[in-house]
Amino acid sequence: MRTHSPHRFVAALLALSLVAVGGAAALTATPAGSADAADLQSVQSQRSQMQVNASFDVQGDAVRLPAVENATVTGQTNLSAGTEVTLRLQSAGDAENPFLKSTTATVTEDGSFRATVNLSNVEPSTDAELTLQTADAGTVAEADAQVVAADATTDSETATTSPGFGLVAGGCALLGAALLARRD
Repeated sequence: MRTHSPHRFVAALLALSLVAVGGAAALTATPAGSADAADLQSVQSQRSQMQVNASFDVQGDAVRLPAVENATVTGQTNLSAGTEVTLRLQSAGDAENPFLKSTTATVTEDGSFRATVNLSNVEPSTDAELTLQTADAGTVAEADAQVVAADATTDSETATTSPGFGLVAGGCALLGAALLARRD
């Protein structure tokens, strides 16, 4: 009877958990040169090729931004917390006063980002194009935007979901795998 290596089982379970959590877990503590190290490199490679999803908080058919000094742009992404993103807001079409605004934001633990841009010198009713970019993935989100009068914006919340087991179930799976590996 052939016995299976508990290390391979742990590596496979960790890989499955990583996929279920959407790449949120980090894998470490595998000796270099071992067969499990090759499995780990494969999982990390799959994680680095994960599709980046991002969206802006939209009101109606566009992102509405007030013509004020600190107009706030918000959204969500599946990028890792701490990732720096660049938001670009460019006037659309044949704008009477063309502009290009650029600012950076950092992705938070809950996957959201928030940035402010100075639109005090932009006329209300100006259409624009909003993009979200990263150094690694380039442009990851685009949306139509409209600069509106300062009192024409409203706050709204959008519901977001995450695919897979979720962070808690993924953590439990990792803990279970570690306990099984120690039962040598």
